Amino acid sequence: MGRFSLITLFFFPGTYINLQDAYAVESNKLGNWQSIGYSGAGTKKTTTGSQVYESGNFWYAEGAVGTADWSASPRNKLNDCSALASQPTAAATTHSWYLVSHFTLGAGDGEGTISFEAKGIATCTGLTPSFSNLIKGREYTSGS
Repeated sequence: MGRFSLITLFFFPGTYINLQDAYAVESNKLGNWQSIGYSGAGTKKTTTGSQVYESGNFWYAEGAVGTADWSASPRNKLNDCSALASQPTAAATTHSWYLVSHFTLGAGDGEGTISFEAKGIATCTGLTPSFSNLIKGREYTSGS
């Protein structure tokens, strides 16, 4: 897997974060992939429940909002980063890279705070030290 593959790994969670931001501002809550208009890279592998996509190099999966709502894992081993050889059923905190979204409703009408955590398995996040930078400056409060 080349450097390009690891670079594309950052495009997809960035898009997810932007869509989740917009959805939270409009609806005062977080949404699942379908409600925010997000789809993973590659071929959709599921028809019900959490969405799972397979690209040539990664699995992308949707999970429960507030737990691990977005995740990616390599299909083949990357140095010390183990492969997730079979199709996941949902995003999980055991996957190589994952995002956790948080939304706290404020006291006033239309007010809330959204924040994100970028996490993962140490042997994998070491390959992508900029993964945690996706969320820098992403916490904000909306409202009147």
